[in-house]
Amino acid sequence: MRNQHLKTSIYNQRHYNPRVREEEGFDLPVYYHIRFIGILYSTSIGEKVDVSNLSNRYRSMHSIYSNMVSVMIDNLNVEGINLEDEYPTNYHWLISEIFTFNDNWLSEFNEERNFSPESSYNNFITMSLSYCMTELYKGFDKGKISQQFITRMMYYHILYNYFQSRDKIKLAIETDIIIEIPEVHLEPIFEFALDEKFAISYRVFVGGKYGLVSEAETEVLNRLHDFIEENITNR
Repeated sequence: MRNQHLKTSIYNQRHYNPRVREEEGFDLPVYYHIRFIGILYSTSIGEKVDVSNLSNRYRSMHSIYSNMVSVMIDNLNVEGINLEDEYPTNYHWLISEIFTFNDNWLSEFNEERNFSPESSYNNFITMSLSYCMTELYKGFDKGKISQQFITRMMYYHILYNYFQSRDKIKLAIETDIIIEIPEVHLEPIFEFALDEKFAISYRVFVGGKYGLVSEAETEVLNRLHDFIEENITNR
């Protein structure tokens, strides 16, 4: 991967339409590694195998995906590409796939049959996502990752789960991910997320009055509002 930085590299080519190819990704060699890691942890969660308890060697794997994201962003050649495209390059698509696998772990672990309050997955998954988001913020500062891309990754792979997960997972998302959102990205992320999920604006959310939402939705919005106010906007 470290040599795949040239504009002519297959990874720096514009990604094809993901809706017309069943063999999606398999012409990109690094995708096999990403998929293997995804399947490994997904299977472990489903079989109730806590990977970090198997050996001291595997206790600090939180950055296994973010290290890949870091190298991909370093390799990104954005000359002549439109960063507002959904997937400007194959690197962007691969990063999205990394978030998708993390997202799958979170959804699967949230299921009643898989969840355990003592499991290391309670923080392993959210820390993995947090490290990946940190690399995206760095990529934004380098002019290689768009705000739109950051916003989509945060909502579709993290906040969507937050709004419907059990409290322990909500807490992990708050303390590992939401609290680390840089101020410059805070409003764009939640403007999009709140509109997508609840059809309310960030301004309305900050005001603490949410209009026609259910009691359960009001509860989660109040929780999120209080957490952001106490830990981010006033820091």
